[in-house]
Amino acid sequence: MIPGIEGASIDGPWGSDGPDYAQKICDNGYIWWYLDALSEDKTEGLTLIALIGNYCSPYYAAARRKGTAKAENHCAVNAILYRPSGKRSLWSMTERAANSVSRSTNHLSIGPTTLQWKEHQLVIDLDEITVPFPSRLRGQIKVELPSLCKSAFAIDGAGNHLWWPAAPSSTIEVNFKNPNLSWKGHAYLDSNRGIEPLENYFHFWDWYRRPDPSGGTIVSYNTQSLKGTTHSLAIKIAPNGDVKRLETPDPVELTKTPIWKIKRTTRADSTCSVLRTLEDTPFYSRSLVQSTVNGKSFTGFHESMALDRFKKRWVQLLLPFRMPRRASKYPS
Repeated sequence: MIPGIEGASIDGPWGSDGPDYAQKICDNGYIWWYLDALSEDKTEGLTLIALIGNYCSPYYAAARRKGTAKAENHCAVNAILYRPSGKRSLWSMTERAANSVSRSTNHLSIGPTTLQWKEHQLVIDLDEITVPFPSRLRGQIKVELPSLCKSAFAIDGAGNHLWWPAAPSSTIEVNFKNPNLSWKGHAYLDSNRGIEPLENYFHFWDWYRRPDPSGGTIVSYNTQSLKGTTHSLAIKIAPNGDVKRLETPDPVELTKTPIWKIKRTTRADSTCSVLRTLEDTPFYSRSLVQSTVNGKSFTGFHESMALDRFKKRWVQLLLPFRMPRRASKYPS
């Protein structure tokens, strides 16, 4: 039994030895593996998410409205490079069907992009096309992994939606051919999985992580269900993967996103302010947040997701402009 998910209704081992890319995913469910990173000088950054059962897919949502939908037929790699001031960020997210995906315990291919887990290293060979302005996004990412976190958490309080903070204190080496750039820095890796669409349970959630002055990573995870119940989790993850639960910090209101006015709330034991808005979409935001702890500043990542916004049909009509789907013989 994995610590933190006693009574969970998801079967099978997860969150102990590796990503298990081959694990079974139920119809209408999802799993994703999430990576974010900043360069040592904090001028370059990236986010990469490999998704099976693409939770933000309008195509998957449309298929579910017709009945049961196969998660494996809605897969994508969402890769974004955040460039220094004055340079345009590069975004890619092409949804693909089951015939474009192969996976085993330590290997996952979605289209031309592959993820290979090799003991204490994750190697990603990325090959995607950016949108809305087409260009090649091609290169290799190597993540050196510390001891994995052994705990997974039921962020809904029941176990239908799980979160595994796999390796929050990792190092990364980025080498791209298109565009031509290389850098090293700090990386964070986690994974989420669930047996139902996010919007069937969640109204809103926010997530925030930052380095801890004494080493390790502080993470705050806060969710609100459609019924109004809230769950807040605050933990410190040591470099060796050990987890310590913390008292739930006080709520902090950050400024709303500039364009779509998504609220950015969190719980934090420090002074926080938005340093840079990385993603400002109709239902989702990702930001760099500066925190001050005992007079020392730290840069962390913050996300907000408004699932009530995602369910609106006008939002889903906008999404294909940033998320094309590769044609396939496989039915939805």
